[in-house]
Amino acid sequence: MTRMPHVNITLLETKSCATSRDLGASVPHSGLSARRGTCKRKQKLPVFGTLKQDWEEEQKEVLASAEEFDLLEQYKVALSVRDRQLKRERERASGSSPA
Repeated sequence: MTRMPHVNITLLETKSCATSRDLGASVPHSGLSARRGTCKRKQKLPVFGTLKQDWEEEQKEVLASAEEFDLLEQYKVALSVRDRQLKRERERASGSSPA
């Protein structure tokens, strides 16, 4: 029997800002943007833009904490294959363009 990974839902529970779905379609877009900006300020998040996230590292941590070591190895292999393909594509693109 595989164990379910632990999911941190505290961030979801602490968010109390209204979304467009919560406010309904009758709310003008500018009002929603202002509310979203206020909400982000209260949570100490950047009003414009997003926070940088390392999704690959987070996924590795989730798999390791769930003791899914086989999946973790498969994920690492898939990432290395992807990185090699991207490197080859970049080399091909830089080699074919005139300098």
